Amino acid sequence: MSIIPYKTKDSTPVASFFREIFRELGWEERDSDHMDKPHLLFHLPEKGILFLVKEKEKVIGTGGFIVLNDYDGLIKRFYVAKSYRGTGIAQKLLYELIKKAKLLGLKRLILDVSKDNSRAIRFYEKNGYIKTQVAPQEGWPESFTPETHYFFYKLI
Repeated sequence: MSIIPYKTKDSTPVASFFREIFRELGWEERDSDHMDKPHLLFHLPEKGILFLVKEKEKVIGTGGFIVLNDYDGLIKRFYVAKSYRGTGIAQKLLYELIKKAKLLGLKRLILDVSKDNSRAIRFYEKNGYIKTQVAPQEGWPESFTPETHYFFYKLI
């Protein structure tokens, strides 16, 4: 297993992985999801990072963040394939995100979680993330839907 930064050559397998997760969770794809061009969602290379977890060249996990300002990074697309959950991969991936955020000088990571995703909620709480409220922010569609999402943050 390796954790590597996304490169545009990875867009097809990454899009396929994202769609697999969306199907599993019953989510509808929106244009703003940039499924086929993840580098647009993450504003790569300037304002974000997207890591891929690969095993034998197969994408089995993803996680990244978008730099919102000098202080905050917004975690997005933090997914692990169903058959690899509970193996410690998510913990390693989260560590890599925090390490990269610190290198960029960020002080806080924030994120949204669908209220019906109890597994993810437990994971973030177990890792020291605290529920919070957020102001709606352009470019972050979920921030406009507090009725369906919880928001978390962690100082890093």
